[in-house]
Amino acid sequence: MEKRYTALRVIATIYKIIGVLVALLTVLAVVLMVVSMSSGSNQLSAYGLRGVGTEVMAIAVLSTLLGGGLGALGIFAIGEALYLLINLEENTRYTAILLRDRQPQ
Repeated sequence: MEKRYTALRVIATIYKIIGVLVALLTVLAVVLMVVSMSSGSNQLSAYGLRGVGTEVMAIAVLSTLLGGGLGALGIFAIGEALYLLINLEENTRYTAILLRDRQPQ
């Protein structure tokens, strides 16, 4: 059978790649935040955030992990949903062809 919806397949693949990139960037951001917390130097004083405690930084780390993780999961799920719809169409078309060929003439 022919492959249909080439553009939709490309879009689904792009969504999945972006989802993985968002997940990797989220992990990188969390690692950098934890490293900056554990180094003991308050790098945030340059941004006017003097005296930010470790509790606030821990909340920021968890928020980044949760938000980035859910965002990455959602973006990846959109790509998977597009593939699901394409496969649903292919299977339906294949079943219709089989049923049409089974009917007596």
